[in-house]
Amino acid sequence: MEKPKITIIGGGAIGGISAAWLVQRGFNPTVVEPWSEHRTAMLEGLKVSGYRGDLMVPIKVIDPRELKGPLDLVFLAVKSMHTESILHQIMPLLDEASTVVSLQNSINEDLIADLIGRERTIGCVVGWGAITEGPGKLYQASPGEFVIGRLNGGSDERLVQVKDILNRVTDTVITDNIYGFLWAKLLANCAITVGALQGKTVAEMVVTPEARLAVKGIVAEVLTVAGGLGLILETVNLKFEPDFYLSQTEFIAESLLDILQTSHGAILPTAYQDFLRGKPLETQYINGYVVNKGFEIGQKTPLNTRLVEMMAEIEEKKRAVGLDNLIELNQIQGA
Repeated sequence: MEKPKITIIGGGAIGGISAAWLVQRGFNPTVVEPWSEHRTAMLEGLKVSGYRGDLMVPIKVIDPRELKGPLDLVFLAVKSMHTESILHQIMPLLDEASTVVSLQNSINEDLIADLIGRERTIGCVVGWGAITEGPGKLYQASPGEFVIGRLNGGSDERLVQVKDILNRVTDTVITDNIYGFLWAKLLANCAITVGALQGKTVAEMVVTPEARLAVKGIVAEVLTVAGGLGLILETVNLKFEPDFYLSQTEFIAESLLDILQTSHGAILPTAYQDFLRGKPLETQYINGYVVNKGFEIGQKTPLNTRLVEMMAEIEEKKRAVGLDNLIELNQIQGA
């Protein structure tokens, strides 16, 4: 199979760092990025720092209006709220052999598949964290791998090719249970959003009793919905059947808090980072995704529902971040 034409839509933290390492390893991806100052800096040399050391490479980057087809292999690295509009933009540029891989923070694979077909969609879990420090400056905050898979399971030549490409960025694993991996990451993301209510780093969140209590309630709701959907939750090293995780919600929450403190302690929750930068929040696509899935199966999710509402109020500057938000959230649990 010949080397594919790679397009990365979104040159932010995940898309930009992935592009930098692909260029460093001999690929020539085209990054599509609307932020003009960031584009200019990337053309001159994208600076990546953090966990893996320093890297500076010029990146081929274009304005979205310059994008032309046919597109071959597309990595989608935009905020969830932009997924549908981006897909409508690129759909005329796809052909039967095109593939779209989601490198996003929520579960957008179903939306992608609904619009372009499951046969052209590959799911992906990004197991490492990164932030945008400014135009042309990205920071990798934590280690981690990619996990990729077809939505229906199984493997094929294209999936193996994508694995080989993403291996140039970081270790990549193929799974036949991509939804199990996606929900395991969603579980962590939903928990981390509690820190956004508080306006604290993950490490500060983990040592706050009110935050720990809120996380336990949030985790219990996510696991209950996942169990209702019959999902086997999975990470690279662990696999949890519904019978286990539904009976061990507090243990799993405690373990998750320990893992987050070790692997993501220095990071501000993404929702809070976006708030500080005046960007739209993804909370409705993370905790809100759980709320919507719960509604579909008749499972109430009062904590996640209220958290989404509270984050919307923070975004609209009708509510301040702080400990009082956690106290209010915990009142739903009777605490």
